[in-house]
Amino acid sequence: HLKEDEVLVIGDGFNDSSMFMNFNNSFCMGQSSDELKKLATYTAPSNADHGVAYVINHLLEHNLEINEETI
Repeated sequence: HLKEDEVLVIGDGFNDSSMFMNFNNSFCMGQSSDELKKLATYTAPSNADHGVAYVINHLLEHNLEINEETI
């Protein structure tokens, strides 16, 4: 029973594209294709740079507020 804006999605492959199209809080990993990056709201650092951990840590530090100023 979550609202769309209460869901955060993170992905790096074409199979994640439907998540990016359905949720506004979407993060694509830095190593993803340019086509996939266009579907996501934000681009996170690559997996090699611990992008998932960065996103989670950054959001927790900023009280889970998602906006362009905090990412």
